[in-house]
Amino acid sequence: MKKFNIQNELKQIIENKKLIELDINGIEDLIYGYFLKANEEYLALAVINSNGMLVGITMCRMEDVNLISTESNFINEMAKLVDRDNVYAQVLKEIENIIEFTFIGFASYLQDTKTVAAVTRNNQENIEGRIVGFDENFMVVDEYAAGKDKKVARTYFPFDDITRISIGSTLLKATSRYLAENNL
Repeated sequence: MKKFNIQNELKQIIENKKLIELDINGIEDLIYGYFLKANEEYLALAVINSNGMLVGITMCRMEDVNLISTESNFINEMAKLVDRDNVYAQVLKEIENIIEFTFIGFASYLQDTKTVAAVTRNNQENIEGRIVGFDENFMVVDEYAAGKDKKVARTYFPFDDITRISIGSTLLKATSRYLAENNL
């Protein structure tokens, strides 16, 4: 009997660039995309919408994953809409400087950049802003809202409360552009 190992399975999904369906705690809808990196604690993926377009990059904790599906009829049909090589080219460029695929690694990469991220706490609250600091226990985010001419808040919270960090969505990019155009 062949011994099952989830890390080996995830490695095969990544190497074969398989489109996946993912159910994460606290998210009503299923997420579709391509795994970029996976380890025992974290999972990074390029998120794809139902039209086959890249909508961002998300990192979550493996413990929050309820289900991973590949090769279903729906996924196979959806895969026909995706320009897989273009998706990978876009996301690999975006994440090329991330050294460690953990929440701390993501924070290190994003700290003091102009990139606006969405940090989800306890599968409920989204904090959108720029990561401006962190240590081994806490993250600091300057919160911004689209169209606001100033920072909404500076928020401190423990890494243990984070369930997901996302970048690259249309809204987050628009907020980043707005802040840059207004020298914020």
